[in-house]
Amino acid sequence: MALTILSLRLEEGTGIDLSTVRESTPQLRIDEPGLMVTISPLSGGAVTRDEAEAARRFADAARAYADEVERLFTAG
Repeated sequence: MALTILSLRLEEGTGIDLSTVRESTPQLRIDEPGLMVTISPLSGGAVTRDEAEAARRFADAARAYADEVERLFTAG
């Protein structure tokens, strides 16, 4: 298995969008000049329990990240 590390700095101009493809596949998209990251379950089939649990873990981690960034901003 190859290891790929992607570092992305989120700024005001970073595009962050949720869309749905073919009315059944949600996609979270992060756009930066020269880079697009798409997070979604596998298309073409029913969403699995593993995919739903992974999405919830992702959301929980994103919420914790946002809370920490906001705390650091507020602390000045």
